[in-house]
Amino acid sequence: MSSDAEVMRLTPEQEQLLAVVAGLAPATAGQVSTALGKLSRHLQTLSELLGAADEASTVASDAYQKAYDKAFLAAGFEEIERGERVTDTFRNTVARMATADLRLTAELAKLEVRRLKVAMKTLDRRLFVGQSQAATVRAEIRTIGYGGAA
Repeated sequence: MSSDAEVMRLTPEQEQLLAVVAGLAPATAGQVSTALGKLSRHLQTLSELLGAADEASTVASDAYQKAYDKAFLAAGFEEIERGERVTDTFRNTVARMATADLRLTAELAKLEVRRLKVAMKTLDRRLFVGQSQAATVRAEIRTIGYGGAA
């Protein structure tokens, strides 16, 4: 599982390129193109991380569910042998307590998937802004002519 800082933190160069893409800094067509390429690669990396996190989440959820089911079925058999009645509520509580760590692991894996989806959505919006900036740069080039000649 990667940390928020690893996935969400951009390098100083990426932050500068984002400023260019967002129109907060002067930009040439080459700078915008470079920024978009780097953001696109970052989005691809996040996509790959999301795939791995989704798989890890599925495996963790499955492990938790299997352990819970096993603990639920095993809960209370000592009391049954003594002739006491065991309720499903009791068995559920015993199973939940026995599998608490696995449940937490599964929930944290789901959280990682959600976090990566948010990061991808944010980066996708940044790419959209960059594409708009690229269109503006192209329009300016057409208006003033390449190299400043009209």
